[in-house]
Amino acid sequence: MLLRVDLADFFPSLSGARVQAVFRTLGYPEPVADLLGGICTTTSPGRVFAGASVDACLLAKAKRVYLRPHLPQGAPTSPALANLCAFGWIVDSHVSDWSALCTRDTLMIWRFRVVTTSHVVPNT
Repeated sequence: MLLRVDLADFFPSLSGARVQAVFRTLGYPEPVADLLGGICTTTSPGRVFAGASVDACLLAKAKRVYLRPHLPQGAPTSPALANLCAFGWIVDSHVSDWSALCTRDTLMIWRFRVVTTSHVVPNT
């Protein structure tokens, strides 16, 4: 069995503050971590949403997500930073949620994928 999950708005959900915290955790001084976090994140200009003809609720949600600093989708730094930002989520929640299934079926979680332990290939 292969289970693939795609999280909606995953990169934009990772805030600039979370990215800065990753750099501080890696040992960078706070001013450097703040600078690196600023370089690796983006915000969408407000004018992007001007005149949008979509549902008001959907527009409000998009503004909440995209008008604040967030990881940009497509940037070469985003996947690695997203892995570092989400590491606690994977370890704390998903692994415990999947532990019974993994134990029963000899499966393991490997970099956002569930694979059999008999054929573990690292992501490249």
